[in-house]
Order: sequence, then structure tokens, then C-alpha cells
Amino acid sequence: MKWTFRRSRLASVLATLAIAAGIVFAVGSPAQARVVECTDWDTNEKTFNLPGKPDVTVNAIVCIENNGADYYAAWITVYWDGGNVNLYGDRFDKFKPEVYRERNQKIQGTVYSCDFTGEINNLTEASDDCLQPFKYYNTNGSWTGDGWIIYNINDDGNGDYYWYLTGSPSVP
Repeated sequence: MKWTFRRSRLASVLATLAIAAGIVFAVGSPAQARVVECTDWDTNEKTFNLPGKPDVTVNAIVCIENNGADYYAAWITVYWDGGNVNLYGDRFDKFKPEVYRERNQKIQGTVYSCDFTGEINNLTEASDDCLQPFKYYNTNGSWTGDGWIIYNINDDGNGDYYWYLTGSPSVP
């Protein structure tokens, strides 16, 4: 009998707490959901004509995220597919994606740079991410991810090129 009384009292206390917590949650402001927007797979696609080596096709997907608490991050995911790297040597002297957050077509914060030269020269088919870390901004709306890739083709006799990417759709 004593055990049943304690159980029912405990159940009663827990039910009261649950109802009180429900009231607190119902009164509080609704949480903003996480939102991620990215370009489509084929939006930023380029085939590089490499002298004396198999061509390499690269897709760059540009993304922006609002984590739901007004922290924004931008990134570029780069995929590549080419011929056997062991037979032909280096494809690129430089392959550096650079990514940034943008609001109303203006760069916000610093441009973040990554160096994928080693990966694209040593892996036949792979991918890598260049991520600009989350940063808090108290202004909502029209945030996009954008960037470019600086590359230098090995043995072409020219310097650096810039491949300007199409940016992501916007998030609130």
C-alpha cells in the first residue's frame, strides 16, 4: 500500500511539472528552424583541359546555412573526376577554393581560403569541403554563400585563373 501511494504521488508531481513546462514552452517564442540552401549539382561545373594529361571535370556546390539562432556558415563542396594521376604527374600548380558569406550582394566578414592542390593532384576522383565557420549576425534575410576557385594548370605556361562560382540561393 505504501509503495502504491509513493508511486501515485510521484506520478502526480511529474504530471504537474510536465503541465507547467508545457505552459512555459507554449508562452515562449517559437524557435527558428535550421535552413540550408545550396546550388544544384550542375550549376558550377567545369572541365579543365590539361596539357598532356586526361581532362578533369569539377563540380562546385556552394551552400549557406542559418543554424536557427542567427549563426551563418558558408561552404563550397568540390567534387572532381579525372584520369589516373599516377601516370601523368601534377594536374595543377594551384587549386584553392575561397568562400564567403554575402548579404544583399555584399561580402560579410573575411573570405575563407582552402588549398586542395594536393588532393586534386593525388586523387583520381574525390571531394572536399571548404567551410567558412559559423558567425553570429543579428540581421536576417538575403544571406547567400558565394566564392571562386583560384587555379593554375600545370605546364600550360600561364599563371593563375579565377573561376567565379554562382552563389547559393538565400536563407533568412
